[in-house]
Amino acid sequence: MDYKNTVITEEMLASKTKRFINNLIDLFPFYIISYGIVYSVFYLGAYLGS
Repeated sequence: MDYKNTVITEEMLASKTKRFINNLIDLFPFYIISYGIVYSVFYLGAYLGS
């Protein structure tokens, strides 16, 4: 395994990781909103059920 291939692989891995993190950041508000909806529905159900 020569040096150039290692560098290219590391750069590809870094760009993939960066893209993955950016996607997570883009989707984060949606996660919060959907979690909030699920949580409030669950909370309402428990509140009305008691």
